[in-house]
Amino acid sequence: MEDSAKQKLLESAVANAPRIPAGYLDPCLRLVRSTNSTSAKANYDFFIIGCTKDEINEREFLERIYGLIVRYALKTGEYTAKEPESFVHIVDTACSRFTSQEDSGELGELTLFALLECYRNAPQIINKMSLKTDPNMHFLGFDAIHLTVVGDEVRLYYGESKTWKDHKAAVKKAISSINDYDLHPELEEYELNLACSNIDSGKFGAHVDVVREYLNPYGAIDKSNIRKVYAVFIGTSWDSLTSLEVRGVTHDLATTLENEMVRSSIDFTSMCDGEIIQSGIRRPFEFFVIPFEDIAAAREAFRAMIGARREDIT
Repeated sequence: MEDSAKQKLLESAVANAPRIPAGYLDPCLRLVRSTNSTSAKANYDFFIIGCTKDEINEREFLERIYGLIVRYALKTGEYTAKEPESFVHIVDTACSRFTSQEDSGELGELTLFALLECYRNAPQIINKMSLKTDPNMHFLGFDAIHLTVVGDEVRLYYGESKTWKDHKAAVKKAISSINDYDLHPELEEYELNLACSNIDSGKFGAHVDVVREYLNPYGAIDKSNIRKVYAVFIGTSWDSLTSLEVRGVTHDLATTLENEMVRSSIDFTSMCDGEIIQSGIRRPFEFFVIPFEDIAAAREAFRAMIGARREDIT
């Protein structure tokens, strides 16, 4: 089969793969600014969590993210075409794969999964949560591997997530982690081999072998049109969210925070550009940035949602 025909099959596989609906996060998340940097080959998407006139609805956002745990933690065959009597067991199984550790970054990893599926139309290729032998251990390597087709281009996303209070430290650490893979091709090769061996076959149906062929680092298919992108989620605490005094006299909270985010994003992109250029990484980046009132509290609230379900199980 010619490579052009294989790409058509890949496009069909991606288009028909089950994924999060495009507007799933719209009720609780708003894209405020999207900008590109040609010098650093980076795209930046800045979001704010939905607001009422005087309250930030972080709880609603966390509940919506929690609603994705089955899609994220289970392979497609573990939850599709099941009888209603098994639904509770399915949720219990998903919860059992999350760690109970206080410093867990799984909220960020789950959010990155949601952003790539909702905003990049890129389904998850490998479900690493299903590979964990101990729920209290974090899986190693990239936090996400997703794939999509845009025109004639195949985009392969390698994900990295950081949910830290200090956004500068979060960006530095994310780029440092990515740089390890950029400097050591054998690490990337290991990740691709792992994906090929553990691809979510139920998601791609009859075309799973074509998807695997595009991932295979030794495959004979022409890979000149594959664009590998580093997707980075930064969830961070933002001082402007901790005080309602930032509101203007004539604007509600959402409008004021959106304006503040636009201003803050300029310094953020400049800082990120400098870190990327200094690292020497030449592949493109796509950053997703969401500020929280207190990112540590958000992580703990999410962990409590998972933990409450675990207590129900026991």
